[in-house]
Amino acid sequence: MIKFEVLRDSLDLKEENYIIAGIDEAGRGPVIGPLVVAYVEVDSKILRKLIKLGVRDSKMLSPNKRKTLFRLIMTFPTRIVIAKIDPDVIDEWVLGKKGLNSLEAYVVSRLIEGYRVCARKIYIDAPSNETSYREYLSKYGVRRELVIVEIKADKKWPVVSMASVIAKVIRDEEIDALKRKLGIDFGSGYPSDPKTRSALPILIKLSPEIVRKSWKTIRKIMKGNSF
Repeated sequence: MIKFEVLRDSLDLKEENYIIAGIDEAGRGPVIGPLVVAYVEVDSKILRKLIKLGVRDSKMLSPNKRKTLFRLIMTFPTRIVIAKIDPDVIDEWVLGKKGLNSLEAYVVSRLIEGYRVCARKIYIDAPSNETSYREYLSKYGVRRELVIVEIKADKKWPVVSMASVIAKVIRDEEIDALKRKLGIDFGSGYPSDPKTRSALPILIKLSPEIVRKSWKTIRKIMKGNSF
């Protein structure tokens, strides 16, 4: 399932305001839990205030700083929509040979076409090759002149940094909720994490719906092989 949710809808739509948007994701690499994509619209003047308050790429921030900025962002006039992509959908696209980039571009197109209010430009963090990702977006109906697609846009464009913070905080909340529900600390959810690797055989039996079965680490387990 792909679940869309409007987190905030409080844009100030005065004619003189210059609205821009940013899109980023969290959770492409993990073997456990959803992929979260965040779409943020904000007036450029408000964005400058948020930059002064410390908004930057989420990977450069501590978990506590991300949470603090998230709460702060939610007090400003913005429009924020998120998409949560469950593991079964990821598996369907990866095993069906469409690929994760195509899935992400499809979700981004749904966010833009279904929720965009009036952004003059939309800045998007490209997951890999910029040219091929633009092609995916065009395939799903996103107008080329509307978007700027760049690798590491979350470091270059503060509006994408905003989206990265939101996506990361939401993804972390989802993971923490799963740990509480299952009573298992499976770490970060990345295949390289020893806690994740040791917990996977249990999670596959206990709660298979939270595991991405298209990942190589899982396929090895399901074949009875060790890591």
